[in-house]
Amino acid sequence: MKVLATSNQSDPCVGMRNPSPNGRRWFGCLTLILAALFVWGCRPRDAAPPPTSGPSQEFGTASSLRPPPGPGRFETEWDRSNFDHGLWDRALQAHVDDRGRVAYEAMKRNAAFEQYLFRLSRTDADGLATDAERLAFWINAYNALTIQGVLDTLPDSPESWPDYRISEVRIGDRTLWKGVRFRVGGGEFTLDEIEHEILRKRDGLRDPRIHVALVCAARGCPPLWNRAFTAAAIDQQLTAAMRRFVADRNQMAVDVSDRVIRISRIFDWYGADFTNPAFMPHAESIPHFLANYCEEAAIAESLRKGDWRLEFNEYDWRLNIQG
Repeated sequence: MKVLATSNQSDPCVGMRNPSPNGRRWFGCLTLILAALFVWGCRPRDAAPPPTSGPSQEFGTASSLRPPPGPGRFETEWDRSNFDHGLWDRALQAHVDDRGRVAYEAMKRNAAFEQYLFRLSRTDADGLATDAERLAFWINAYNALTIQGVLDTLPDSPESWPDYRISEVRIGDRTLWKGVRFRVGGGEFTLDEIEHEILRKRDGLRDPRIHVALVCAARGCPPLWNRAFTAAAIDQQLTAAMRRFVADRNQMAVDVSDRVIRISRIFDWYGADFTNPAFMPHAESIPHFLANYCEEAAIAESLRKGDWRLEFNEYDWRLNIQG
């Protein structure tokens, strides 16, 4: 990673490249270097780092809020070609309730969660055997790294956590989705890149149902499922996630008499994915797609007929925290 810096100050060593006949510039520059080395050598070894920003949710321009977990306290051997999401499944079952709300304080201390993050950072997703394995890997990675990003940006005071909004977090002038690069899957990716450059663009992974499986830590998102996605069951799991979404009146409500579907703004942002032939499955229209996952037969039949108007719900960006 390269860090570029600019400065309006003149180069203190310019005289070294163009020495004067009497050598004064060279001597002055050498003196400055020796003085700097002396001060550096005498600095306190345990000096505190610069203070971070407080509850304003403004952060520095670092490319990552923290490095990936180091190998010192984690197992370093596992099957990297047949990735097991059991650690993530254990953490989800322990700290995510049936409403998809997260116990963030407890998740932060969960050893299985930390070990899972470590494995994500040391596994090359391109080395996985099937598209199903890669799809499960990237969905789980997105959700786990979102939680990591939240934990790294929560204010110090837990009392203020319910007011936290991931949409307001800034890493320099970027959002959390674009401003933090995580070591994951054999590279360094932002959350935005995982969703839009990998899951929505790569052959074999383009499934519109990811939009009800990826959870951005907001209450307006589809609830975070408290089980890990797996390669063996990924299609059934995404089908179940889509059915939960359609049945959830906070996400979708159908007014048959007015022929209006009031639905999550996800369908405003990504609605084209549900009718795009490059994505599988897809349908001729959003109402047709929703009908395929509606368990109320009369409503499903109605969704397949005539014209419908979509109205998009206001998105609730408050943190999906328990309590």
